[in-house]
Amino acid sequence: MTSTRQQEANAQNAQKSTGPATAAGRARSAKNAISHGLTSGSALLESEDAEEYSRHVRSYIDNHGPQNQQQAFFVTQLAEAAWRLRRARRFENAILDADPTMSNDETLNKICKLNRYEASIERSYYRAYRELERLRALYQKAEIAAMEEYIMAPISRSTNRTQSGPQMPLDPGLRDLLGRCQTALDTGAEAI
Repeated sequence: MTSTRQQEANAQNAQKSTGPATAAGRARSAKNAISHGLTSGSALLESEDAEEYSRHVRSYIDNHGPQNQQQAFFVTQLAEAAWRLRRARRFENAILDADPTMSNDETLNKICKLNRYEASIERSYYRAYRELERLRALYQKAEIAAMEEYIMAPISRSTNRTQSGPQMPLDPGLRDLLGRCQTALDTGAEAI
């Protein structure tokens, strides 16, 4: 239990340290936790080129062509993880350039810690990649099922006059294909 004197001393000391007083000091102290940016919320650090990062992300989007918001999320995750891996490898090169023989224990500790970060980032990359592929497979299955359902639906030989509203005309090529499919089904033919 703290004594009254200790509580008073703590209260006085707390008044002495209220944090940075200037805007520059507050901005600097806000970055205290960012030492390397491998685990930061944003993949882009202030010291990195925003245009280069934007081109990097755009290349991933162009390459993977996400078709909806979920896929776009995972493509962005891939791009961010790849960006962080590039940064980690630059750090590794800088560490090894400073001490190529790794004779210093501090160098070994830095390399070991960096390798843990790299492994975590790689897992994140491959997890996003697997999830993106899983989503694509689901959408592809759903698309194929919808097409099969449409193709296998029975074709009416007469026009249904009880429907209200205008009917959309079928593409002539599709109408011909569907007609041949129905004829083949009616006659039991094995080929169209």
